[in-house]
Amino acid sequence: MATFVSQAKAQMKEAYYTYSHTVTETGQFPDIKDVYAAYNKAKQAYANAVAVVNKAGGAKKDAYLADLQATYETYVFKANPKSGEARVATYIDAYNYATKLDKMRQELKAAVDAKDLKKAEELYHKISYELKTRTVILDRVYGQSTRELLRSTFKADAQALRDSLIYDITVAMKAREAQDAVKAGNLDKAKAALDQVNQYVSKVTDAFKAELQKAAKDANAAYEAALTPKVESVSAINLKQVKITFNKDVDVTTAETVGNYTFPSASGLTVTSAKANGKEVILTLTNSAAQQQTADLTIENVKTVNGELIGKTTKSVKFLDVTAPTVASVEAIGPKTLKVKFSEILSTVPTFTLDDGTIAIVNVAFTPGSDEAVLTLGTQPASGTHKLKVKDGADYAGFKVEEVVKEFTFATDATAPTVTVKSASPKKIVLEFNEDVTNVMDANVEFYHTYKGVAAYKATKTLNGRELTLDFANPLPEGPFKLFLSYVDEKGAQIADLWGNKVPAQTITGNVTVDTVAPTVTKVEAVSNTQIKVTFSEEVTGGDVLGNYTLKDAAGNTVNLTSVSTTDNKTFTITTPTLNGGSYTLTIKNVKDKSINENKLADYTTTVSVKDVVPPTVSDLDNNNTNGTQAQLLSAKKVKIVFSEVMDKASIENKLNYLFGGAALDSKVTVTAVDGNKAVILDFTDATQDPAGKTLQVLRVLDAAGNPIAAASTDVQVPSTVSAPLFDKAEATGKNTIKLYFKEIITGAQADDFEVSVDGGSTWAQAGGLSNEVVDGKSVITLTTTNSVNIPTNVQNVKVRTATSNVDAKNSFGAAVNLGASGVTVADKYAPEMTAAVAKDLDGDNFVDTFEVTFSENLYVPSVNDSDFSIEGYTVKSVSVNGNVVTITVQEKTTNDLAATPKVALVGPVEDAARNVKASQDALTAVAAQVALQAAVDAEAAKITKTAVEGDGLTTGENVVTIAQRLVSQGYTVTLKSTKNSAIAANGLVTQGQQVATGDVVFTVSKNGFTKDVTVNLTVSAAPAPAQS
Repeated sequence: MATFVSQAKAQMKEAYYTYSHTVTETGQFPDIKDVYAAYNKAKQAYANAVAVVNKAGGAKKDAYLADLQATYETYVFKANPKSGEARVATYIDAYNYATKLDKMRQELKAAVDAKDLKKAEELYHKISYELKTRTVILDRVYGQSTRELLRSTFKADAQALRDSLIYDITVAMKAREAQDAVKAGNLDKAKAALDQVNQYVSKVTDAFKAELQKAAKDANAAYEAALTPKVESVSAINLKQVKITFNKDVDVTTAETVGNYTFPSASGLTVTSAKANGKEVILTLTNSAAQQQTADLTIENVKTVNGELIGKTTKSVKFLDVTAPTVASVEAIGPKTLKVKFSEILSTVPTFTLDDGTIAIVNVAFTPGSDEAVLTLGTQPASGTHKLKVKDGADYAGFKVEEVVKEFTFATDATAPTVTVKSASPKKIVLEFNEDVTNVMDANVEFYHTYKGVAAYKATKTLNGRELTLDFANPLPEGPFKLFLSYVDEKGAQIADLWGNKVPAQTITGNVTVDTVAPTVTKVEAVSNTQIKVTFSEEVTGGDVLGNYTLKDAAGNTVNLTSVSTTDNKTFTITTPTLNGGSYTLTIKNVKDKSINENKLADYTTTVSVKDVVPPTVSDLDNNNTNGTQAQLLSAKKVKIVFSEVMDKASIENKLNYLFGGAALDSKVTVTAVDGNKAVILDFTDATQDPAGKTLQVLRVLDAAGNPIAAASTDVQVPSTVSAPLFDKAEATGKNTIKLYFKEIITGAQADDFEVSVDGGSTWAQAGGLSNEVVDGKSVITLTTTNSVNIPTNVQNVKVRTATSNVDAKNSFGAAVNLGASGVTVADKYAPEMTAAVAKDLDGDNFVDTFEVTFSENLYVPSVNDSDFSIEGYTVKSVSVNGNVVTITVQEKTTNDLAATPKVALVGPVEDAARNVKASQDALTAVAAQVALQAAVDAEAAKITKTAVEGDGLTTGENVVTIAQRLVSQGYTVTLKSTKNSAIAANGLVTQGQQVATGDVVFTVSKNGFTKDVTVNLTVSAAPAPAQS
């Protein structure tokens, strides 16, 4: 039994030796089939031995079984083995896993070779998981040499390939993460992801470089597009230059507009130039700042390259320069020309010595405020190394250039300059050369866009250093463009560097991004009580049109503006009549930017506060200058004096500011401010003085802003009888409504107290209804006319008066309202209305191109915009106004639409000549174009009459068709349909016979397929008798 057990144990150990000895002796793996075979034999030997021992029994049975199990679990298999146990089973598992891992490695390598990033990323993550969580199985294999061989053969290669792609996969993942974060609006998360993308994209493998660089570029672009454009930082470079950093690339044109950068005037600093490059702009100041000076810089109206307006920003700039300038570089730019660059701009030029003076420097070109000097040499240096000594010269802080001997290499340049597009807009392209060039401005050098040699597309050139600005009268189209550099004479002057290397004629390509951003109003301020200044975000058109501005006072009354002027098409000064202090409303419309798109300003309304510097006056209450300045006698003992504006309460209630017939007021007179301090009531009830018919004097009382009345004393006449209630104005607000505004409260009013006339006072009709409301302590009475009295929308010849007797409308003192026998004129507050819309085909191609909309009265032209109208099924292109007719041009359809009757709606505000606003109106159904066309043909046909055709009599040789054709307007055609007159042929030719001929002739008038027949009974006289011989 012992021998049998020993043989079984030997078989189990042999299974272990099958792999371990092979690895140890050969350094290679055994055939896995051999390992499986030995493993299976060992398992069978163990099973047989256990069966034999159990059957034999005996005293050593348990010992044999325990020995067999221990050997089996050590060398062959155990369910949950510890280190050193189940060696064969553990090896088999590890080997199988390792070969699976290697298959993944091979698949990953194939994906890399195929440049399949999606597949590579998928396998990268799988291998990463395996390496992180599963390769521990290799460490459980018994035998160090076997473990090391498994690791080096399988794990190491997989690990190396996976690690080689770590930057590729990180960039791919983070670029997607950034894009997703941008879409979700989480820009902080997007920024964090992009930081990693930008850090690692330069380290990716060649296999995926192009794809990942594009992914990085797209992710960055998406992030930048989502950012709200802003100024990131502002800092002084030195005492004369400031660097501004934006978070997006800026538009060169707006970024280099000097007027977009301002310091407070008190700082003494102004910007003289601005240079843009990507996200940075370098400003150069006219005068240098003082050391440690701090000043606020305001940046506004700068746009991104995509046309986004960067918000107005003010940042503090501290100027401090404690660094001496240095020589940055020396470069040979021509056979006898050197360019020396400095670390900063200089105020004075240094001195230069070349090769200890052995080569003469015959000229130094330097401009204060420049960071470079150009040296002209007497002779051309030899190729090789040379030494330039530089000393003195200073920056704007007074620091001298550190003396230095700068070595440089002089070598002949045989490479032609290159040119690139720096910026492009519809009417301007800015090119940049990579080195200094000559001959650019020579007439032999020409640039054209779109079509080479076509004069209409030729550029006007402006050179500034290495930048060439090309301006075009006719704009470039949006999108990709072609720019042609050509030479009139190939033997003439050509663009070249200073070495003589020429720039060949060529086609330069680029892309034009059209401005689609509408201008905005950035500032409105009253600079005085006669001027309002309006600033737009960019240069505009329409800003100098006075009609594009509407100014209203606090009561809603339109202020008639005087003029508008500008010096830069960006800031406009509106001159007004003298404005009293307070709040005014300014509305601006019909303003467009100067881009090819002519982007339109959204209608803009804002409040303007005007400082009160206007002296107040005493108001004349009877509006009759011949009677002097009148007060209101409320009762026998009460007088009301009204002022032109809100007054200082203490001032107008001070009795010392009033005189009675040149003497002081009785001590018992009381003075009380009323109507929101715009008037006072002098109460003489307890005084001996009687005010009726007397003269009072008002001294220099103050308004609310502290302005006194200009005159030392103002005489005020008190009526001898009680005054009628103070009336302000009458306004028509609708077809049957008139509002009467009073300056006090009216009670008891009845409809029969008032009469209305719509013919200038020739006839009068009693009001049909009345309502009375109190607004701001004053009555507003609304009259409703009867149906037979309709007010025209232009409110011409409309008047209102009080009844001749028994007027019930009275003020609180019992005085009846009196508007006079001839009445008062009613002002126009009645908005215009659309009354008709007609479709038209003006060009006669059977497609509607125009709609004519008629209003009830003439319109205020600047108030009418394209966007004010909506036409069902049509796109509005433009509008024009002539009196009360608005002509709307629409985009033509591609099918005959002459029978179309679309709805025409007013969707935006328009104003009549009195500036009354019609905000919107329900749609009208347009009359079809064919109806109008037929009506027009009918009207022309009506011109063909017997009298018109016959004239002085039809004679032989005349043609009735020709005669009829002359009777109709140009564009209409007349043909002869039939004739029953024997003297008129089928072609219209007249031949007189011996007798008078009479008969119907039918003419057909036609245009654009519309016809009208007209029958005319014509008479042809007999031919004259032949002369007798």
